[in-house]
Amino acid sequence: MRAKILVMLLVVMLGAGATAPASELSLAVVDSLALPGDRVAGLTWAGVDTLAMLVTEVDSMALTDSLEVFLVVGDTTGTVYWQEDFTGVLSRGLAWDGEFFWSTGDDTEGGSLLYKIAADTVAVEEVYSTPGHRPMDLAFDGRWLWLTDRDNGRIDRIDPETGKLTRSVGAPGFSPTGLAWDGRAMWLAEAGTGRLTRMQGGRLQRRAPVAADDWFLRGQDALMAHDGQSLWILVDGQRFAIAYRRDGRD
Repeated sequence: MRAKILVMLLVVMLGAGATAPASELSLAVVDSLALPGDRVAGLTWAGVDTLAMLVTEVDSMALTDSLEVFLVVGDTTGTVYWQEDFTGVLSRGLAWDGEFFWSTGDDTEGGSLLYKIAADTVAVEEVYSTPGHRPMDLAFDGRWLWLTDRDNGRIDRIDPETGKLTRSVGAPGFSPTGLAWDGRAMWLAEAGTGRLTRMQGGRLQRRAPVAADDWFLRGQDALMAHDGQSLWILVDGQRFAIAYRRDGRD
């Protein structure tokens, strides 16, 4: 009788989607890249060898410490293909969907705006209100645009065709910052926990944390981008990005 009860409990647990705790992932440093400007507030790969960045610089001609913001596109050798002044418009995060750049900026009422920017003309095509008021980073998964909402501890999924919120997913911990799509899964950095997590599924429900020995950075923001092979992480305030690769495959 007792054995039957145990079997029944096991069946109920499996039916409810109970899963074993995810094993930790291992990462290894494989490269680094020096970045321009006083601070990089967003970065994304726009092709195999093309890197786009949201670069902020102190305006040396201004009487106050005002910042200039530029969308810069170039290669890994430091060659700049083009740059455009977005001062007073863009503030944080950058993503590339194959045709358009996406970034965010603050509005006058304490909220935040999502900008869709054509790469060929550098013109703002659309402007949408974001669900939160402090998005930190963006990633495009081939269909949806994802934004981290640091203050609300969630990841919002946006339809790039309409700008509408289609789903919100709670972060594994709190204070999510960096976000990157590797072609199969989403990577998330959190300032509150200091951890880095790889998430899969439509609701990002399958989660595998990176071993703390390989990545642990509490209390600091981080931006991320994936070039198809490596995960690039930029810690706020640093002038270089570090590339990591996983040890092993799914």
